[in-house]
Amino acid sequence: MRDQAAIDALGQVVANPFAGLLPGTGLNGSTITVATLLQAFPQFSGVTQSNSNPGWGAFNELSVMFRKRLSKGLQATVNYQHSRQMNSYQNNQGDPKLYSSVTSGDYPDHFVITGSYELPFGKGKKFLGSASRTTDLIAGGWILNSVYTWESGGAISWGNVIYYGGGLKLEPRNLSRAFDVTRFERLSGNQLSQNYRFFPPMFNTLRSDAANNVDLSMLKNFHVTEKIYAQFRFETFNTFNRPQFAAPNVNPTSAAFGAISSQANTSRQIQMGLKLKF
Repeated sequence: MRDQAAIDALGQVVANPFAGLLPGTGLNGSTITVATLLQAFPQFSGVTQSNSNPGWGAFNELSVMFRKRLSKGLQATVNYQHSRQMNSYQNNQGDPKLYSSVTSGDYPDHFVITGSYELPFGKGKKFLGSASRTTDLIAGGWILNSVYTWESGGAISWGNVIYYGGGLKLEPRNLSRAFDVTRFERLSGNQLSQNYRFFPPMFNTLRSDAANNVDLSMLKNFHVTEKIYAQFRFETFNTFNRPQFAAPNVNPTSAAFGAISSQANTSRQIQMGLKLKF
């Protein structure tokens, strides 16, 4: 919770031990705040080095794929990936020890099923096997393709909020209240100003809405003439028009705190195309 005495103590202006020693920086004046002096190695705040990294990052992944080609033009592929992307950085200014957590690019579970089926219509197929050229041109040679994708949502980035504990009852598809907002300090005057330790920015178990999407397509290969080959494609993306919601508002002083106001994916899209080879 907000500690006004600590805020006043950290904001106190005192004599600067670096005065005159660091020209060209903000630490060269005669006075300095206590909060700045308590930072880890404040005298190096103006030092930069190209290609340097103040922390570490790690990525590990398990990938499993199963592919099966069945009879009568049916085939399917199942792909599952489980991963973890972590990094470390100085989350607490007064603590030289690095803090580690998942990153904004961490999506631990990725599951994809793809399938393809040659429809049994047209010349040489189970149905309309002896069809005329005109009938076969219309009904034969169609291939149905599908892609189903499920992927974990991204970790919600909280910021330096005041959290009083207890379950958040996260509901990433509840637009009006994605989590229990009563677990946080909401009053503007009680928000943090100077504090030694910061709230962890991300948690593995607190994530925004997952992707749950189906794409479908139909394509037909046929010969217009003996030397002209054509392919017609009809494709739908997000076929069932299912929205994937973005992360909720995490500003405790906002009237929209805990609400979701945007969409992370695009609505259904349909496209058609014709390709000729000659």
